[in-house]
Amino acid sequence: MFKSKKMVANDIASDANEITRDQTELQTKATTKRGRTEWTSLILSFAALFLSAVSLYQTVLKQANLNIFVPETISYTRDAEGNHEVFIIPLTITNSGARDGVVSALKLVGTNKATGETLTFKASYFAKADYFLPPSSTGQTRIAQRPKEPYSPIPVSGYSAYGGTVLFYPVNRGKKTFMPGEGEYDFTLSLNDKALEEPSIFDVFGKKKNTPITFTAVSGKVANYFPGWITSGNTWRMSIKDN
Repeated sequence: MFKSKKMVANDIASDANEITRDQTELQTKATTKRGRTEWTSLILSFAALFLSAVSLYQTVLKQANLNIFVPETISYTRDAEGNHEVFIIPLTITNSGARDGVVSALKLVGTNKATGETLTFKASYFAKADYFLPPSSTGQTRIAQRPKEPYSPIPVSGYSAYGGTVLFYPVNRGKKTFMPGEGEYDFTLSLNDKALEEPSIFDVFGKKKNTPITFTAVSGKVANYFPGWITSGNTWRMSIKDN
């Protein structure tokens, strides 16, 4: 059966419409796919930029954040030069920031739990290794036998730590002996720090104050000769009580 010219024309028009629709659908899908690809690339670019900014902050811009740690034991002695009560604390200072920091001062506030007396001490010297040698009979004075260096600000580089033994001397003399012997003593240890570099715009975020640490030191029973024994240059160990 032969189609008329009109029918043939209609078929051609119908096929043309279908082709046009197919092309439109293909163009729409291509445009949608291209749009999704562009959005994906944009999101990935922003993500990479964000990660780069975080890495820059963590490795270069993050300000110093200093924390103090003390061991399970500290020591007590007297300074023969002035009969000062001295607390000897080996401590570690860590810096979890990228930028360098400086510990300009260390303060120790102690309270005798039995008497309620409170006394403030400050970091005054660093103890050298020979400081802990027992008194000798060589004739050398005990002062000379206990080498120490004046306290100076402690620099702590970014993501590093400092370890050393610090001697804390009283700021003012108490009315009576702060540590006469056996007992428990509460302490609060705090530091003053300074940044080595000028503050950046990022310093408004996450600035943390250095939180003082508190601990209780316990002194065991002492003999009657303890005052003279401690003044002659010996040291007395004190244990840190678990909180």
